[in-house]
Amino acid sequence: DCAAERCHGRHRNQRPIDPEDYIDSALLSLGHAVRMRWSTPIAIAALCALTGRRPYEVAVTGKFLPDPADRRHVIFSGQAKTRDAERSAESFSIPVLGDRELILEGIEMLRTKIEPMDNTTFSQRFAKEIGIASKRAFKDGNGEPIKPRDLREAYAAIAYHEFAPRKITEIQFLNDILGHKTEYLDTTLY
Repeated sequence: DCAAERCHGRHRNQRPIDPEDYIDSALLSLGHAVRMRWSTPIAIAALCALTGRRPYEVAVTGKFLPDPADRRHVIFSGQAKTRDAERSAESFSIPVLGDRELILEGIEMLRTKIEPMDNTTFSQRFAKEIGIASKRAFKDGNGEPIKPRDLREAYAAIAYHEFAPRKITEIQFLNDILGHKTEYLDTTLY
């Protein structure tokens, strides 16, 4: 099975990531888009990097609210890649890798630029440009570009080291912040 082989290979070939460079690139990209010159693909890539959410969740389905319990977290709902409608509607707290107010402002601006659409239409319209923006803005520790689908894994690795309580296992923390079912996790870390 190709998917199983790819997953196995990723678990045995982790890529290095510099958290400061990653977060700085995301914040600079988002800040430039919000404050200077708007770019939908750049904003989406930066928001994915800072929240660990998928592009479609950031742009269309996700709801992001300040978490009153922690200024470094948001309450997220609207998970896209689930077959369980109840799970999609669930809200949970996720850490953000940077200025929460800028992130929420970026989400708000993004929503004024993109009309609701299904995932297929969204991908056809934006996937290529988001990919270009991501590969330009983000590099791993070897200088290799980070694709949009890998932003989620880089976020998870950084969030674990920055936010996980000492008494929680890595796998449980990742399940919690990525919205995975407790018994399943297919995420590699940088």
